[in-house]
Amino acid sequence: MTTEIPIQCVLDAIPEAEREAQVARSHEIFGAVQNVHETSDGYRFTLPIEKLITVATWVSFERLCCPFFAFGITFAPAATTFDFALNGGEEVKAFIRHEIVDQLIPTIS
Repeated sequence: MTTEIPIQCVLDAIPEAEREAQVARSHEIFGAVQNVHETSDGYRFTLPIEKLITVATWVSFERLCCPFFAFGITFAPAATTFDFALNGGEEVKAFIRHEIVDQLIPTIS
């Protein structure tokens, strides 16, 4: 039996001293997205390899605040980019679109 985690952010789960840095990391990561791929239950973002540590740090805090997210990182052999997956189901996908895709990612041409 699968228990769904409600889509409810726990804003005080991120230590107060880290909250401003977490917002800055969000803008840095999603501002650097090279490509957005919609998946059945979320999104996959292509990022330059230089953003890997920033993404790992962001995930370490974001998982506390938003426990309903599932995260994944995929590398192709010898690639200069990686794919960062953020998903969790149909409702989570809508949340990602509204809060991240529509607000933080610049238009990709």
